[in-house]
This record gives sequence, C-alpha cells and structure tokens, in this order.
Amino acid sequence: MSKSKTSDSPASGPLTFHDSQWKSRTLITPQGVVLQVQDGQLTTDDPACIQYLQQHPDFTPQE
Repeated sequence: MSKSKTSDSPASGPLTFHDSQWKSRTLITPQGVVLQVQDGQLTTDDPACIQYLQQHPDFTPQE
C-alpha cells in the first residue's frame, strides 16, 4: 500500500526544521521574510519559507 506524503505539502500545517550549523541565527529569505532559529530549530507554515528551507543545505525537516 502506498501512502501519500503530507509532510511535503505546505498546506499540511507548520513544519519544524533542524539547523545543523547554528543554535541561534536570523535568516532572510529571497522574498524578504525574516526567520529566527532558536535552540537549533525553526518552525514556519509559510509555503515559500518551507520551500526555501527544504532547499537549504543546513536544514532538515523534523518529524
């Protein structure tokens, strides 16, 4: 049986990402959105931010 992955869909709600390089930092996306990493994690429900973080080599989605 195949299951669809809802975690890849931005409409599934907020996603938390683990920052493998920093415990605390500020990121500014190409769209100008400011994202804050705290305790090595960042949570967002913005589809553009999720796409940006999924492509960023320092971030991995948490389950």
